[in-house]
Amino acid sequence: MLDNLDLRILELLVKNPRITVSEIARELNISRQTTRQRIEKINRSGIIKGFFPVFNTEKLGGILVLIMFASETRVTEKLSQAMVWELYLTTNSNPNTIVLGRIFSLEDLKKLVSLMEQIDPKAEIRIVSSIETNFDAKDVIVASGLSNVTCETCGERIRGKPYTYTYRNTTHYFCCPVCRDTFIKKLRSERND
Repeated sequence: MLDNLDLRILELLVKNPRITVSEIARELNISRQTTRQRIEKINRSGIIKGFFPVFNTEKLGGILVLIMFASETRVTEKLSQAMVWELYLTTNSNPNTIVLGRIFSLEDLKKLVSLMEQIDPKAEIRIVSSIETNFDAKDVIVASGLSNVTCETCGERIRGKPYTYTYRNTTHYFCCPVCRDTFIKKLRSERND
């Protein structure tokens, strides 16, 4: 289970995967040894699968497409070699495969759909294009229950998507908007003193 310190380390790594142990230690006001041990623990747990570039999709160009594919044929290997960024196989649903890809022309889209039709000519294919992504990894970690993060106001364990407030480059986590607002009011009153 992750605690608040682990989550803060992950948050810094998400913001800058190239951040050094010394920089993390300085930012969180902990020793380099503690930082190194925590990162090793997180790595051993398998939570971090690797460090990957995050693309600025606007500058990269093209259109992000979401394709929902209902088929009884396994498509993983064949589609993984196409213009697919992510592939999700679902259970007990129709469609049972969700494909996220980036296309740069109508011809690219035709090729991708044609490949899907070759895999399963009877498959139902639905296309959603021009979608925008908005993803915050640390909120997913908390909401998933993989962490043991507690509310900074009441001390209760946070279940589900946390309420957050960032102050001086530190994200604070809360179980509800009341706790978050109480924390903000307390900060403001301390600044006015």
